Amino acid sequence: RLLQVIAWAGGLYAILSIVLFILEPSMVLWRQKIAYLSSLTGPFTNRNTAAVYFGSCAAIWMLLFFKKAIATGRSRRSRRRGGSARSTIKLRRAIPEMFFFFACIAAVLLTGSRAGAGSVAVGLLLTFIICLNKTLSRRIRKWLMLGGGVFVILMIYQIAGSGIGERLQTEGVAGGGRAEGVRSVIEMISASPWLGTGLGTFVYGFASYRSPLISGWGVWDKAHSVLLEIAAEGGVLLAAAVLIAWIAAIALLVRALRKAEKPSDSIIAALGVCVIALLHSLVDFSLQIPAYGITVSSLMGAGLAQALKTPDSGPKPVNP
Repeated sequence: RLLQVIAWAGGLYAILSIVLFILEPSMVLWRQKIAYLSSLTGPFTNRNTAAVYFGSCAAIWMLLFFKKAIATGRSRRSRRRGGSARSTIKLRRAIPEMFFFFACIAAVLLTGSRAGAGSVAVGLLLTFIICLNKTLSRRIRKWLMLGGGVFVILMIYQIAGSGIGERLQTEGVAGGGRAEGVRSVIEMISASPWLGTGLGTFVYGFASYRSPLISGWGVWDKAHSVLLEIAAEGGVLLAAAVLIAWIAAIALLVRALRKAEKPSDSIIAALGVCVIALLHSLVDFSLQIPAYGITVSSLMGAGLAQALKTPDSGPKPVNP
């Protein structure tokens, strides 16, 4: 139910955002945009957060597509009793899932976010590989791998012809003052490495270390890297503790995925979405936006609950 709610919310938001972007690109719902007038931002004010949000929803729609489109039945050629099962694909059953998946992908491309599109590509590839290995027969894997290769080529072509490709050509990978911003944050961390400047004080402390090479427009209220901001505000030890906690959570999900012959959908979704969120959080602040942070946290909680579930953890029968 959690996956369905997140997927449907993201899919409907993607369609609404695309329609509103075509009709009035200078508005965020009923509010006037301050920046990113030529980019789709959805219900957010920042295109990067919109990219990873819609990309995370696309990963869930991909999972739901595999779950609904793949039917397992007995092979007619198998004459022996208890013969091996085979997988068949019924695309008609999963038309809504395909539609909303491509709607979310279109929304990601229209954001023009470089880091967002890259993180989403890695997360989708991981989700695709997991679904491929855990649900399909070898014969169907070959056909879907071929289809996946064609899809990747089309995605690269679309990215090259969209605002993302134009930004990569004009600004490079770390344009817009990001590289200088990272150097300034590292200098801020080195000034107080153990205790930091205090939680919530980045917006006030960064001004003293802001590089003159960064544009003077705007205020840097976030470090554009969640881990670096934690280190700057709370010290290196706190940042290391947070990093270790995330690594442990990912390790638990991977272990559960490897041990289970048919893993829970929550585990697959949590792993794919968390990879998108964590990769992007290294270069931006999407996890600090409550709407996306709550989405990722709820999926991670559901995935870990299934990963830590033991065979005897279910309800026990009550003796009369």
